Amino acid sequence: FSFPGGVHKEPVKTEDRGDKIITESKTNLSIQAGNSIYEFSKSDGYLYSIQMDGIQVNSGKLIPNFWRAPTENDFGNNMPVRLGVWRNAAKNAVLKDFSHEMNDKKYYVVDADYWLPDVESHLYINYSISGKGEMNVEMYLEPAGKSYPDLPRFGMSLTLNKGYENLEWFGRGPHENYSDRNTSAFVGHFNSTVSDQYVPYISPQENGYKTDTRWLSLRNSEKSGIMIKGNRTIGFSALHFSMEDLSRPKRDGFHSTDLVKRDEVFLNVDLEQMGVGGDDSWGALTHAEYSIPFQPVWYSFIIKPMQVNLNVWDLYNKEF
Repeated sequence: FSFPGGVHKEPVKTEDRGDKIITESKTNLSIQAGNSIYEFSKSDGYLYSIQMDGIQVNSGKLIPNFWRAPTENDFGNNMPVRLGVWRNAAKNAVLKDFSHEMNDKKYYVVDADYWLPDVESHLYINYSISGKGEMNVEMYLEPAGKSYPDLPRFGMSLTLNKGYENLEWFGRGPHENYSDRNTSAFVGHFNSTVSDQYVPYISPQENGYKTDTRWLSLRNSEKSGIMIKGNRTIGFSALHFSMEDLSRPKRDGFHSTDLVKRDEVFLNVDLEQMGVGGDDSWGALTHAEYSIPFQPVWYSFIIKPMQVNLNVWDLYNKEF
């Protein structure tokens, strides 16, 4: 259709809420607070853009994630089949409601409610944005009644743009560790790089994970970036390989040397993921205490903008 007078532009409503500027159109919602801008898609409810100090931080949406790249032990106990219903549970989520408003605590609150048809469950994601430009993210899974198998993981994933190579965290390390394989990894303050997180197993699989984390930060060469602070201890991984890169449908001849390192940073921020097992590699299951049963589960974390040369401990200790 031809519109006289030039290209048709979608109406945009901008509203000043004191220390926040809200811009809304039919398809998008933008909240500017402090030096941060967060943008949401109304079609799927997801946070798709994070800008801090005028820099675009991410290249992929912040999305729920209940799956992991199968390990050799997983293949041995048939995990990809037993728990396979969770592989695409988040991808097939149906947005049922999307709302936003200023609450009585002066936070701008965005709520996205989903139905997960694969596992017949409700999923609720809440975003609260402060005047300082920090965002608290909460995610809650509520089963609707029918029983389903354990979850491989419960968390969210985010793809960061090229350059966020400098990794710092306070949690277990410095080597990779999992809930049933972490007693040799003591809690401490560690500095490393995203490139050094990859563990080159012969076959591509889940790797590089860290448990019992209080906070982590990713910065670029100019020393700006983001901090993720758990409201309780969290697990995370930050790699130059996506979960799809590391996943195989079955044991095959693919090797880690066949992988192509990507520029982006693939960040997983979880409440937890199931343990890796290993009593044997041909059928033994992960112990029950290191599994994630299908039941109501909740977690939350805070995204904080990291300014140049800002002390991480000062930022960590500041209230949201």
